[in-house]
Amino acid sequence: MPKKKPRKKKKKGRQGLSKETKDAEKAERERRKRLEEKQELFDEWAEENEEIQDDHVILDIDKDTKDVLVEVDKAIVRHLKKHQREGIRFLYDSTIESIERLEEHDHESGCVLAHSMGLGKTFQGMISF
Repeated sequence: MPKKKPRKKKKKGRQGLSKETKDAEKAERERRKRLEEKQELFDEWAEENEEIQDDHVILDIDKDTKDVLVEVDKAIVRHLKKHQREGIRFLYDSTIESIERLEEHDHESGCVLAHSMGLGKTFQGMISF
């Protein structure tokens, strides 16, 4: 049986991408930049509030006043494991991002929360939404 020659992959490069793909790429870069800025704000808040950060899952902080805008109820937080707290933040950042952004742009994106069975994905989803 004769050997088949391997197919050569065509390299499209950036010019081969559709406008929709380029726009999505740009939107994702902008989203990541906003999340980096949000993380800096959270880090500042955490430094000023070291004594209470373990008891809270803060999801949104006002940029100007540094007031907490969105957080998970403390009665629920005490039942959450570390990875579940991180999962809730991930869901919020991926879907809502901030109150300000939600008011301006509604819901523009989503996410998938996937992991091994028994780690509390349903619980995280119920808390988040």
